[in-house]
Amino acid sequence: MLKIPAVSVSVIDTLGAGNAYCGGFLAGWVKTQDLAAAGAWGAVAASFLLEQVGIPIVTKKLQSIAEQRFKDLLPAIRDFSDGESF
Repeated sequence: MLKIPAVSVSVIDTLGAGNAYCGGFLAGWVKTQDLAAAGAWGAVAASFLLEQVGIPIVTKKLQSIAEQRFKDLLPAIRDFSDGESF
């Protein structure tokens, strides 16, 4: 079992964040075949929807921010598959 934390952002609107998580998770899974990485990409995708009303426009800057959020999030992921509890 993995615990994937949320990306810390100022929440403006939650509408669409769950869908963004699912899309980011699936894209991450297709790209990496790794559950932790897929979960991290889901959290990163959701973080952008939380920060504004509506869908963000994807730019090179946004992609760069997403990659940095992904790298920052990876060390915070915890694996509890060994029976340890949260």
